[in-house]
Amino acid sequence: MDLPHIVSVLDVKGLFDSKADFCLIDVRQDWEFELCHIENSLHLPLDQLAEKLHEIPTDKPLYTLCHHGIRSGHAAILLKNAGFKDVSNIKGGIDAWAKEIDSTLKTY
Repeated sequence: MDLPHIVSVLDVKGLFDSKADFCLIDVRQDWEFELCHIENSLHLPLDQLAEKLHEIPTDKPLYTLCHHGIRSGHAAILLKNAGFKDVSNIKGGIDAWAKEIDSTLKTY
């Protein structure tokens, strides 16, 4: 099986800083996304992801995000199995992002 890449929040911060063209997919539940999220992320809860594959761009790298990296790991595998080529999972999730990149985000 072709597994997704695992990247750090620092790697993703570098993508934002370099103005790279990519899609950040947040697979957390609605209440989690409302509590805190990274601007311009595509919110597709994991339990709805399989039905919403048509909403995901096919022409750019995909990065999956959840609270700590577990659900987004499942999402990344689902995306790879669905035929998406360039898929990465963000290790540590939004929790790591809040602790290492943006301390203004709420943690839970």
